[in-house]
Amino acid sequence: MNPDISNVETPDWIAFGSSWLFFIALCIPLWVRVSGTVTVSYLGSQGGSESFGASWGWVAIIGVLAVWAMWTITLLGVELPFPGAWLYIGGGGFAAFITILMMAIRPAPIDIPAALGVSVNISKIPFVSAFIAIIAAGGIIVGGWMKMQSQGY
Repeated sequence: MNPDISNVETPDWIAFGSSWLFFIALCIPLWVRVSGTVTVSYLGSQGGSESFGASWGWVAIIGVLAVWAMWTITLLGVELPFPGAWLYIGGGGFAAFITILMMAIRPAPIDIPAALGVSVNISKIPFVSAFIAIIAAGGIIVGGWMKMQSQGY
């Protein structure tokens, strides 16, 4: 088995490139933006914002590893007993699921003491990396779908 780059087609490159974009998005610490104001009746108001990383979203790396494994299998020209596009679609789908779950839950370590006379207004929104990751996961799925169409499944 010698690596042959001619085995790698356009859908493989799309899925592979998108998986790298997803991996980079996991490394950027801008997944959740938390901002808010704390008002204490005798001190006045204080506000601020903070960004947090992907936390448990690193589970999505399993989908990226599946894409990288399939790309390597394609590079080596190994025949699989099932359509290889399913690994792209499954890996991208898993990464998209975890990303959407993170966007819905929006984890952020917030520790606010519940004291008398304290009013808290906090907003947690998905931020830059979460949107990059969902676009990249979609790119992986599109690459798998294109590969499936080119293989005639």
